[in-house]
Amino acid sequence: MGKGRLQFDPNDPKYHTCCGCHVMIGAKIFASINTAGIISIGFISFMKIVSLLYADNRSAIDATFLYCNLGGSIVSVAILGSFWYGLIREREGWLLPMMTCWILSLVIAAFGLIALFIFTTIAIFQSGEDGMLMIWVSIICCCLFVLEYWFISVVSKAYHYIEQKRLSSKGGITHVQQSEQEYIAVPKENPEP
Repeated sequence: MGKGRLQFDPNDPKYHTCCGCHVMIGAKIFASINTAGIISIGFISFMKIVSLLYADNRSAIDATFLYCNLGGSIVSVAILGSFWYGLIREREGWLLPMMTCWILSLVIAAFGLIALFIFTTIAIFQSGEDGMLMIWVSIICCCLFVLEYWFISVVSKAYHYIEQKRLSSKGGITHVQQSEQEYIAVPKENPEP
């Protein structure tokens, strides 16, 4: 056994999602879904702006909603733009803002799920009803939580894929285990007497 060099294999099973597609394709699908979501939210916000412009009685709450929605849209577009740039140019650092937002939303969703389970249990015991609606809402929230976790895991794998691909192109991936090292004694060309 000689010195081992770990080769980058883009078709390694660790770079595939559970449905069989490559992690880069999966990440681009998720980016497309997010793009469609931001466009639809932008359209709804635009319709709200138009309705506020023609409304006779505008309130401070409407203006606050408008400014918060506009600010959130600008931040969302910037984060999604960096995500797309990272996927297209294969730069792993540009994926971090989206991954950070998804992880934060996953943590918030986890706390929300815990609160939902607690309130569902309390409401069922206090009201004496069967609470089927709350149970279904809890199930749907759990499914959405698992789906978001899956999004994060696919994008995390895409991050590692891009990172490993860049390291291999620079020659930075080398892996030598102690048990694989081999020493060869080579005689000197000019032996000293």
